[in-house]
Amino acid sequence: MRSLNTSAAIRTITQQVVEKFFQLSDLVNAQPLIGRIVPELNNEHIRELFVYSYRVIYAIQPDQSEILAVLHGKRLLESIENRIDPDANQANNSHQASPQ
Repeated sequence: MRSLNTSAAIRTITQQVVEKFFQLSDLVNAQPLIGRIVPELNNEHIRELFVYSYRVIYAIQPDQSEILAVLHGKRLLESIENRIDPDANQANNSHQASPQ
């Protein structure tokens, strides 16, 4: 019987987290500058807010904001940085020393 209670609790928590993500989506469309600039990218159009232990990274577009990624707070942004900001890859490559 305990596993049924645990499963129900997990479903309830999951539903609450998903609900927060939808609320956040509405919020960033209404107030796109509410999030902070993602420090690793330093791009004023790419921002983040936190929902529980998740980083929600979004891009400010002219007509609406677009959620780009939802990451667990302990995950490094480097693993998805090129998918979020293709210009970051070019900048990183230009700063690397060429082999001699």
